[in-house]
Amino acid sequence: MINSQAIGSNEEYFDNGKQFRPERWLEEKSSINPFAHVPFGIGKRMCIGRRLAELQIQLSLCWILREYEIVATDHEPVDALHSGTLVPSRELPVAFVRR
Repeated sequence: MINSQAIGSNEEYFDNGKQFRPERWLEEKSSINPFAHVPFGIGKRMCIGRRLAELQIQLSLCWILREYEIVATDHEPVDALHSGTLVPSRELPVAFVRR
């Protein structure tokens, strides 16, 4: 099993890899290693539900953003606990405010 978080925070692939910077995925595609993020696997045995999962995520996110404004409740960093999956060290400091 591939540890996507370990690969995604690897300094070999990204500058400041451990820093939360979602905009790194918006950078020039040719500068991002294609194997830096492979949540559905690669090759012949990759997940056949990939396209369905990506579409469902996109639709869900659009619905949430249409109905709610997401606001920060504090600006203290949240550490990640590593136990096979990523778990935040405390409740996430965000609130969903109905538009």
